[in-house]
Amino acid sequence: MKVKSKIFYWYVTFVLLYFGLMLIPAPDAVALKHYHLSPTGLRALDFTLMVPIAIIWFTLFYAYAKLYRYSKLIKSNKDGKAVVKLSQGLLAFAIGLPLSSILSTTLQLIARHYTNLVAITTIISNYLGVLYPLIAFIFISIGARGLSEISKSRPSLRVFNILVVAIIAIGVIFCDLIAHAHHSLHHTYHLSYGLVMLTLGIPYMYMWFLGLFAATEIYIYSRKVAGIVYRQSWNLLAIGLGSFILISIVLEYLSTLSTWLNGLSLPGVLLLLYVLLLLLASAFIVIALGTKELMKIEEA
Repeated sequence: MKVKSKIFYWYVTFVLLYFGLMLIPAPDAVALKHYHLSPTGLRALDFTLMVPIAIIWFTLFYAYAKLYRYSKLIKSNKDGKAVVKLSQGLLAFAIGLPLSSILSTTLQLIARHYTNLVAITTIISNYLGVLYPLIAFIFISIGARGLSEISKSRPSLRVFNILVVAIIAIGVIFCDLIAHAHHSLHHTYHLSYGLVMLTLGIPYMYMWFLGLFAATEIYIYSRKVAGIVYRQSWNLLAIGLGSFILISIVLEYLSTLSTWLNGLSLPGVLLLLYVLLLLLASAFIVIALGTKELMKIEEA
């Protein structure tokens, strides 16, 4: 069976599982009461969120399929191994994002019926949210480093210092938000402040640094390779990865503001969700366009 077919079957399976978990169980009574909705109204709103999520998943699987095929075409080239690592990183995203969503939704359904399991299901969901992108960016960082070694164009000391200072600033703000939300940590994370910082805060900051540094290395590589179209392809990949990291940072900032989010009206919640989904879709579409252009170059 071709890789393309396998990827398609994985994608369809994930979408069907997710849609089933969202639409088949009875609507959440708490959400119905909080937002003054009917079961049909809540299902309609769920559907408007599920469709863009499915599109986001598709762009990830599409990007992986294109980059994987490209890596096979250039496997004998000097940059072949580096591109393989990049494709493995995209595969971790393509599988990790829907799998994490499906497992988290399943855990939420369990917690809805067994309230004594709310803490453990919340903890597992939070760790799933950091695990798959961390694995993905470890692979991507290895691939990006391979490309920078090939082109002999590592980021300058000034760029490195800027990234370090940026991550420190982002980390300090993240820690400050967690500290200010200390009174609601139990509801949000069901962990102590120390465990939140040690097992979630540090991994997230490490992942953000890996991602931004990898995107920078790929961008620098794109400026050194020959061919305008080839440079543009790698540039799109770098921009997409960098954008995803920035959006990830915003998402984690918002996760510390659970009290504020719970106070939003339904239109405010929907607007926030639609904007975030649009930004995520845009980042992954840019990545997909970059991988598509790389394939077009080899097939030309």
